[in-house]
Amino acid sequence: MPSSMSPKQIAIVRALIAGVQATIWLFLGLLTVLGFMGVDLGPDTGALHRLFPKLFGIGYVSGGSNSTFPLLRLPGTGFVMQFVFPVLLFGALYGIGVFVDRAAKSVFHPLERWLRMRCIGAKLPSEREMRLDVASVNRRLDVSLDKMKGWTHILRFTSFNLALVLVAGSILFVVHSSAQKSSIVVGTAVGVVIVLLAVFIWAWVILTYYERLVRGYQLSNAPMQFLENHRARIPRR
Repeated sequence: MPSSMSPKQIAIVRALIAGVQATIWLFLGLLTVLGFMGVDLGPDTGALHRLFPKLFGIGYVSGGSNSTFPLLRLPGTGFVMQFVFPVLLFGALYGIGVFVDRAAKSVFHPLERWLRMRCIGAKLPSEREMRLDVASVNRRLDVSLDKMKGWTHILRFTSFNLALVLVAGSILFVVHSSAQKSSIVVGTAVGVVIVLLAVFIWAWVILTYYERLVRGYQLSNAPMQFLENHRARIPRR
């Protein structure tokens, strides 16, 4: 993300990214509940078509007998659609993103704590104290660490959303698809590999972050440590 953005702006952008990602598994869950009628989604088939005209005045336009999804026509182009709807959409995506980010943090907390203890241990100060020491000595390293910390947030909720997309998609195809079970199993296995790869990348980035933080803290305190060791070697008279 651009370095000119403030921390609040970066947090809002991250929440919006998480919210957009979450809409994928929310949509898949909606299709699972309403019903997925396969290839032919004519105007007289499926609960999806019976529901859409009743929601916010959304109209249905037939996409043809071979269309996979219906085409939606949003009502009007007046004040509501130009101003109110974008504001509501922005607020909904932001709220969903904040919820997803906190949920991902709770889910990944045990693994993140284990990785932090592996790098920092009990002898070193807390992460916040080390960041303050690094920021007071090496501002460039502190900015680099801040960017890496931001990427760990993105990778964390991306892994969380990918796992939910996998679950929602698997349930959708098991319940409403006529595909062979072997195809569903293979697709699910590929999805599991992708999720595990995303979690691995997150773990690698956060390990690198803690390793650089510890190294930066040790370098920032090296002169003081040298003086303390030198004073300890001076014989007292």
